[in-house]
Amino acid sequence: MSEQGSHIGTLIKPHGYKGDLQMKGNSHLLDNIQIGDPLFISIDGQRIPFFVTDLFESGRNDRIVVKFEFIDGIDEARKFTNCDVFSERLDESSSPGDHELSTQDDLDISSMMNFHVHDKNSGKRAVVIDFVKSSENPILILKIEKQEIMLPLNADYIESIDHESKQIIANFPDGLFEL
Repeated sequence: MSEQGSHIGTLIKPHGYKGDLQMKGNSHLLDNIQIGDPLFISIDGQRIPFFVTDLFESGRNDRIVVKFEFIDGIDEARKFTNCDVFSERLDESSSPGDHELSTQDDLDISSMMNFHVHDKNSGKRAVVIDFVKSSENPILILKIEKQEIMLPLNADYIESIDHESKQIIANFPDGLFEL
């Protein structure tokens, strides 16, 4: 797995019954989280982006209560207990705004419809035509020429998302076109 972002905390337990989670971490890093930010939750060795939809103070400096898109209900929240959370990845060779993940307040997967996707390894270009909402593995459906492919929306394959220009820079996995 490639190096991505910095560790900002650990989801320690559900908070309430609506899917909120209590996160423990460095208070300086927790204070920088904003609604709309993509945070990468480590699930089975893969870092999956989830967008913050709400934040609450927990009464302790080293903890916050966070609500993520697609995590609705206490049973769903329990699945994420003890998962590590990482900040967005920024390629050191890029300038800010070029290749960093967006932090728009109203961000969700459906806002990526018709985004242009460029694979930096193969040079192939695609367009987002649909998506599959899943709390454990959101997926973009891409159209490349006459072929439709599915690309997991996780930090291993998504290098950056630029919402202003509607561009996604990706690292397509090996064998994606050989199916």
